[in-house]
Amino acid sequence: MRERGFGGRGIATYMSLLLATVPGGLAAMPAHAQRSENEARNFEIPAQTLRSAITEYGRQAGVQVTAGTSLLEGKRSSAISGRLSPAEALSRLLAGTGLTWRWIDRNTVAMEVAPRVSDGAIQLGSVRVEGANASGVRSGNGLSASNSPARTEGTGSYTSSALTIGKSEQSLRDVPQSVSVITRQRLEDQNLRTLTEALGQATGISVTSFDANRASYSSRGFEIDSLLVDGVPINNGNDDVNATASPDMIMYDRVEVLRGPNGLFQGAGNPAASINLVRKRPLANTSLSAAISAGSWNNYRGEIDITGPISKDGRLRARLAGAYQENDYFYDVVHQKRSAIYGVVESDLTPDTLISIGGAYQWLDGPSGQNIPFYSGGIDIGLPRSTYLGLAWTYYNFRNRYAFAEVKQRLSGEWKITALANYTRGLSNSNGGGISGDVRLGIDPQTALGNWGVSTPMRDYRSLQLGFDVFANGPFMLFGRKQELIFGATTRTQRGGYNMLSGRRIGTMNIFDWNPYIIEEPPLNTAIFMAPVYSSKQSGIYGSLRMNPVARLKLILGSRVSWWKRESRYNPDAVWAFGSSSQRESDVVTPYAGATYDLTETLSLYASYSDVFQPQDGLTWDGGGLKPIVGSNYELGIKGAFFEGALNASLAFYKILQRNRAIPDPEHPCVNGFCFSISGGEVRSQGIEFDISGELVQDLQIAAGYTYNDNEYTHDRDSSGDPTKREGSIFHTGTPRHLIKLWATYQPQARLNRLSVGGGLNYQSSFFSDWGTAILRQGGYALVSLRAGYKLSDSLSLSANVDNLLDKRYWAKFGNVGGSNQYGQPRSFTVTLRGNF
Repeated sequence: MRERGFGGRGIATYMSLLLATVPGGLAAMPAHAQRSENEARNFEIPAQTLRSAITEYGRQAGVQVTAGTSLLEGKRSSAISGRLSPAEALSRLLAGTGLTWRWIDRNTVAMEVAPRVSDGAIQLGSVRVEGANASGVRSGNGLSASNSPARTEGTGSYTSSALTIGKSEQSLRDVPQSVSVITRQRLEDQNLRTLTEALGQATGISVTSFDANRASYSSRGFEIDSLLVDGVPINNGNDDVNATASPDMIMYDRVEVLRGPNGLFQGAGNPAASINLVRKRPLANTSLSAAISAGSWNNYRGEIDITGPISKDGRLRARLAGAYQENDYFYDVVHQKRSAIYGVVESDLTPDTLISIGGAYQWLDGPSGQNIPFYSGGIDIGLPRSTYLGLAWTYYNFRNRYAFAEVKQRLSGEWKITALANYTRGLSNSNGGGISGDVRLGIDPQTALGNWGVSTPMRDYRSLQLGFDVFANGPFMLFGRKQELIFGATTRTQRGGYNMLSGRRIGTMNIFDWNPYIIEEPPLNTAIFMAPVYSSKQSGIYGSLRMNPVARLKLILGSRVSWWKRESRYNPDAVWAFGSSSQRESDVVTPYAGATYDLTETLSLYASYSDVFQPQDGLTWDGGGLKPIVGSNYELGIKGAFFEGALNASLAFYKILQRNRAIPDPEHPCVNGFCFSISGGEVRSQGIEFDISGELVQDLQIAAGYTYNDNEYTHDRDSSGDPTKREGSIFHTGTPRHLIKLWATYQPQARLNRLSVGGGLNYQSSFFSDWGTAILRQGGYALVSLRAGYKLSDSLSLSANVDNLLDKRYWAKFGNVGGSNQYGQPRSFTVTLRGNF
C-alpha cells in the first residue's frame, strides 16, 4: 500500500470511545500524550472531504498523520467548531468514517480501518503509545523534517501535499503564487541526477549549460541568481557558478519551485523564481536503498542510501548517502569522474527539542564544453555532434563542501522557533585550450581557419558562503479563528575571488583538421591577467501574517527590511586591474500581499503582489553607485486540489515590471576605456503558466507544465538619449516564448502490476543570441523520452530509459560566432537496477 503523510495534520477516530478501552484510561498513556489530548484548543473546520479536513485539523492541532491513500477516498468529515480538546475534536470530525488509529509518537498517528465484529459494530483495537513503531523503536518527537507532509520519498507520487519554501508547511493550494514540486519519485523515474537535470524538467524553468557541470537557470525572462537550501538562501551568481558544480541529487528529497519573486524570505534578487533544495533526513525505521546503472558513452553510476535509529530508544537517528559516477560524453576525447557523499545526524534532545547536524562533500574531475564556432554571419558549420575542439588535457575540476545545523524548539501552545545555519564552500581549477573563431567574425568560410592556443586558465576560483536564519511561527486567535504569524531574521555573507593567468595564442589551423592531441600540457604561464577579490553581506528582518478572516478567504501580508553591501578589489600587479569599489543599500523595504479564496472544495482563486529589489554593478560619472533595480510583480490565478489532494493543478497570469536598469549615461560617454551609466532602463515580462502534477487517473502519475512568456525592453536609450534598437525588443533572448514539459508514468496496481511504463515530451519554441555582427538562432524543437520498468521482487526493480528518442539535432547553448556554443545531447540509453530493503 502506498503511504501518504500529512505532517502537522492530526487524526484520530472515536477518541473518547477508544480511551475508554485502554486499561486505566488516560493514566495508561504517557504523560506527554495525555497533555496533548487534554489541552483545549480553538477549532474551526467546516464539513468537507476527509483528506482536506485532516489537513486543516493537523494545521490547527499540530499533529502528524500517515495514512494509506485508499483509506481517505470517498469519505467526508463532520463540521467542528469551538474550543475543544484534540480528542473530542477528532471524535466529532471522524464520526462515521469507520477508521481507527494508533500512536506512533507524541505528535504522529497512523490511520487504519477499524475491525468489525459479527453484528457490524466497530471493534476498536489497542493503542500503541510511547512513539513505538513496528520494531518497538521510538520514532521521534514530531519536529523532524522526515515527519513533514511535504516529504516525498516513499509516496510514489509526482506531487506533494505541502511546501516548506515559506518557512512553514503550506498546501500548494494555499500559496498565492505558481508553485510545483519535483518529487523523489520523479527524480528516480527520470534519472535526474543533478540539479541541472532536475530543473530541466521543471515547469517554467530554462536551463543554459556552460559545460558538463555548470549551468545557469532562468524563469519568466530573468536569471535565477540565488538558491535556497532548506529555506536558507545561497548565491548562485556568475562568480559562484564558476566555483561550484551542479549539486548531486543523492542528497535531496525534493526540489520545490516557486515562480516569481520571493523577496520576503530571500531578500535581494531577480524576480525569476525561488528554487528550494530540501535535504533528506533520517527516518525512524532502518532502511537501505541502492542503485547501479549503465548507459550510453560508458556512463556508469552507483548509489547507496542508509538510514535509521542509532540508539536503542530511537532518539538518535542518522542517514548516510553517497554516489559515484564515471562517464564519457557524446563528444570525443573527454571523460569525467564525479562523487558525492552526504551525512546527517539528528537527536531528540527533549520531547520539545530537535537538533540536526550534517554535511556533504562533492568532487568532480571533468571537461569543459565543446566550444563549437560558426561561420561569419552566423552560418552553421555543420560539424558532427561528436566534435570536440578543445585540447585533450583540458580540465575543469571542482571541490565543493557543505555543512549545516538546525535546531527546532517547541514553545508553549503550538508555537515553535527554528534556527538554521548553512556553510557552502566552492573551489575550482581549470586549464585548457583549443581552436575557435574570432568572437565578432567567426570562422572564415573561404579558409576555414580558426585561432588556437592555450586558453586563459582559472586558478583557485573560490567562494565561501555562510547563511543564518532564525524564525518563530505559531497561531493566535482573531475573529474567532486561528491565524498564523511568522517573524524572523536572516543574514548571509559571501567571500570569493580567483586568479586568472595569462593564456597563449599559438597560431591558426583549419577547423576541419583540428587535433586535440596537438601539444602536451605546457607549464602554466604564471603572469597574472586578473585577480579580483569580492565580498558581500545581506541581512534582513521579516514578518508574515497568514489570516483566515472568514471561512473561504485566506490573506497573507508580509514585509522585509534589508541591508546589503558589496566590496571588490583587484591585484594592482595584474595586467588588467581596476580600483576598489563599494556598494551599499540600507533599510530597503519589500512588501508582499496575497490572497486565496475557495470557490469550491477543490478550486481556489488567488492573487499576489510583491516588490522587486536588485542591487547592480556599474560606474556613474560622479563616482557613486547605481540605484538598485526595483519593480513590481503581479500574479492572478486559479488552483485546484483534486481527488482529495492526489492531484494539484494551477493556472497563473503574471506581469513583472522592472526599472532603474543600467543604460549608457547620455551626458558622459566612455572615457579612456571606462563607460558610465545611469539608472533609467525599464523592462516588462508577462505571461501564462499552467502546471499539473499527481495522480490524474488511477495508477497514472503525471507532471506537466506549459509556459508562455513575452518579455521586452520598454525603455532603453543610447548615450545620446535616443531609443536604441533594443527598445521594444526581447531583453532575455534565451527565454523561449513557449515551453512545454510533460512526463507521465503508468503503474497498474492490479493486473500486470510488476510492469510500469512512462514517457515524456519537452518542447520549446525558438530562441536566439544577438552579438551585433550575427544572430545565432535555434528553431523550436521537441525531445521525446521513454521509460519501462519491471519489479523483479518486492525489493528489486529494473528500468530502462531512453532520452531524445528521435535523436533530434539541436543547439543547447549559444555563446558567440567565435565559439562557446554547445550541441544538445543525442539519443541516449540508461538501464538501472534499484533495490529498497
